[in-house]
Amino acid sequence: FSYLNRYWLRSGETGDFYHYELLVPERRLLYRLFYLEVEKEQPGFRRMVLAREALIEGGGLILRNGWERTFSGQSSTLRRFAETFLDLPGAGGYFLREWQEPATMNRAELNRYAREMEESGLPAGRFRLEAEFRLAFSLSGLVLILLACALAGWLGPRGFLWPLAASLAGVFLYWQSLAVFRSLGLAGWLGPFLAAWSPQIIFLLLGVYLLLSIKT
Repeated sequence: FSYLNRYWLRSGETGDFYHYELLVPERRLLYRLFYLEVEKEQPGFRRMVLAREALIEGGGLILRNGWERTFSGQSSTLRRFAETFLDLPGAGGYFLREWQEPATMNRAELNRYAREMEESGLPAGRFRLEAEFRLAFSLSGLVLILLACALAGWLGPRGFLWPLAASLAGVFLYWQSLAVFRSLGLAGWLGPFLAAWSPQIIFLLLGVYLLLSIKT
């Protein structure tokens, strides 16, 4: 198992916020849970809850050793509790969903996770970028073969080493461009589509140009 800490979650249905310091998945236990219930009719919060422990059980959370502050207009009331229940259908899906790094997800999982994050109001550019790179990367073999053949043919009969060196240099520049465009995408300078597909398009056009310019 793994310990997951310092997480913020936002409900896509209600807009409420949840924060916990530590999650122990095998015990279904959250430590130092902070809950903010959003006012539905106007900006602001309706309720604020802090619990030392929260047990994920059935359709909600069993909160232990904490306090609850309820807001009403300009006033508020504070209630301390040893144990209380917070209704939250699908609590297990909220907190116990297995976390995966983008590098371990397939394209469908990346798109689904990005969509869920966007519905929760969270930025999902990293996952959209990774999904586009998965699709664009499937063309890498074709681009590299085309580029290597084009460079070798463009140099002509100059022995073995010059075409080989040119092909290796082209491959090196191609991989470096992938890294540069990925960094630009992660930094937000380029959208996911441009960051993923620009290197493929540039080197594909370069390979076609070199092939067409070979003297026969």
